Amino acid sequence: MSKHLVWFPFLMLGLTVILAVTIVFVDRGRNAPPPVIVVDGALNVEEGFPEEKRQAYYADLERISEPIFRAAETNEGDASAVRIARDQLLRMTVPGDERETHIRLIAAANVLMDGISGDADAFADAQLRVKQLYGELKWLQ
Repeated sequence: MSKHLVWFPFLMLGLTVILAVTIVFVDRGRNAPPPVIVVDGALNVEEGFPEEKRQAYYADLERISEPIFRAAETNEGDASAVRIARDQLLRMTVPGDERETHIRLIAAANVLMDGISGDADAFADAQLRVKQLYGELKWLQ
């Protein structure tokens, strides 16, 4: 009986260490920051956009960004449709004076995808971003 009592503290210490190590490894990836998408270097920006090309850009932007605006407005949407729209926005050639707005639309799409995936705070943030962008895009209205 006394042999069992001698090993008990070592057994408890070993189990505690194993539990602590397991918790550290499981929890390590839980609070990782979301992946950063570098837009500025990947975006095709062109200065001196001719008017006919600018009108085509606006038409394409309206068509491509429609799933983003719809998902933010209706509180429902498909993350894959928003992702496809974001990827198409990344591939567009953008007038130099529309660069910042275009980047903000891409960022709003990223946050919206998080919101659609279940993050209520991200969804509220995305709705605010999209609403502000919609107010600024006078040619869209």
